[in-house]
Amino acid sequence: RRFAEIDYKIQRQQLHREDIRDLVELTVGRMDIYHVVGTLLLTFCISWYTDNSMLTSDLPDWYIALFFISNFSAVGYLIF
Repeated sequence: RRFAEIDYKIQRQQLHREDIRDLVELTVGRMDIYHVVGTLLLTFCISWYTDNSMLTSDLPDWYIALFFISNFSAVGYLIF
C-alpha cells in the first residue's frame, strides 16, 4: 500500500511536468509568430522611411510631419 501511494505521487508529479512542458511549448510557438509579425511591421515602417514619395507629394507640411512622427514612434515601439 505504501508503494502504491508513492507511485501515485510520482505519476502526479509527472503530469504536472507534462503540463508545464506543454505550456512552455505553446508560449514558444506563439513567440515565433509574434517575432515574424513584428519583423514584417518593422520592415513596412522602414520601407516607408526610405520611400521618398511622401516628401515629393503635394501634401501639407503638417501632414508629412505627423506621418513621420507616428512612423518614428511605431519603429521605436517595435524595436524596444
